[in-house]
Amino acid sequence: MELPTNNSQLADPNGPPFQMNPVTSALISGIVVLGISSIFFFVCSLTLLHRNWPNSSVLSGIQNPVFN
Repeated sequence: MELPTNNSQLADPNGPPFQMNPVTSALISGIVVLGISSIFFFVCSLTLLHRNWPNSSVLSGIQNPVFN
């Protein structure tokens, strides 16, 4: 007769409740780093797009006198 075992009986009672292998921890840390860097670049692109450029000489039609 087999006794039913749940997940708490299979783990070591003195150890941590969840252990990750190095591949899983490396994948999770890589995903976290990519997510943080993508959020950072997204915020930087938003601030650059919403900035008012006062010296927009190309848009206002001011020409360089060297080219005249």
